[in-house]
Amino acid sequence: MMGGNTVSWRSVKQKSVALSSMEAEYMSLAEATKEALWLKALMRELIYDQKTVKIYEDNQSCIALAKNPERHSRAKHIDIKYHFVRELVEDKQIAMVYTSTKKQLGDMFIKPIPRNQFEILRDGIGLKEVKND
Repeated sequence: MMGGNTVSWRSVKQKSVALSSMEAEYMSLAEATKEALWLKALMRELIYDQKTVKIYEDNQSCIALAKNPERHSRAKHIDIKYHFVRELVEDKQIAMVYTSTKKQLGDMFIKPIPRNQFEILRDGIGLKEVKND
């Protein structure tokens, strides 16, 4: 998001089977990080240099794995191609920010949620309800 408006959103079926929710979130984090780096480079070309990009995550284990490269006993099976995220966190190019599941804006696209929660998330991405008169 930029200026309170959604500039990028993507949903893709993962290409491999994850053995845990943490692994699935970590794989998604790698994809989100690639998108964030591309948008950061685009904004730099437009004369807006953002030092650190915040990525909001609701899985505490995923955040811990990204922030602490020493913690790997339960993640030894995760493909090395996803671990570039650790370097970016260490270099402060991206920052992992915990957000509760109820505030994950993308959930309105991928999960069945109650109407009132949908309306909160819809407003969160800057969409407004259109009323037919």
